[in-house]
Amino acid sequence: MSGKDYSYVSKAEKALDDLKTEAEKENKLDAVSSELEALKSKMLSSKKNDLISHKIEIRKLLETQIISRYYQEKGKVEQAFQYDREIAQAKVLFSNQTQLLAILRGDGSYKNIGNPLKNTSFNN
Repeated sequence: MSGKDYSYVSKAEKALDDLKTEAEKENKLDAVSSELEALKSKMLSSKKNDLISHKIEIRKLLETQIISRYYQEKGKVEQAFQYDREIAQAKVLFSNQTQLLAILRGDGSYKNIGNPLKNTSFNN
């Protein structure tokens, strides 16, 4: 995205500006201005990498917005399946016929899900 001009104010920058305003109201800005400027400088340098570091989340949000606009709720649900771990695991399971048949026969330790209570009584 070099050459593109994009601008936004993060929550941290807004909080820093609010802090600067409060320090100014209390006549303490001179005492903390150098620290505030150092913090602002660090935030701006990390802000340059925000698009890269949050690329996956941004892509998912953009996909969801575009799909929901053109394909409404059905498209939004189908798009969400693309990132669903359980559906991905189900696809892997269904592609492994040996494991699938073992589960259908009742073989394996998949039956011990969680920590079931022993001697559970409904007469309490």
